[in-house]
Amino acid sequence: MVTGISGGYDGPSVREHAVGRTYGARRFSFEEACELLISSDGLIFGPIRQIHRDVYEQEFCFDDDPLDIRELEGSGEP
Repeated sequence: MVTGISGGYDGPSVREHAVGRTYGARRFSFEEACELLISSDGLIFGPIRQIHRDVYEQEFCFDDDPLDIRELEGSGEP
């Protein structure tokens, strides 16, 4: 989100994909990116939204939180 590159050992999870779709075309300062990403109501830590459902159906996601998977697959609220 800040540098335009990614990498690491896990993911991309459904939440990471959602962030990429929503904010990926823009560049942010480190401070702006942190503010967006750490919000308790944001795409990473907030509730599952339609963007997460769309990503889950359309992208290869892994390393997802088991509670997110339960909610996305409709097998009950976490």
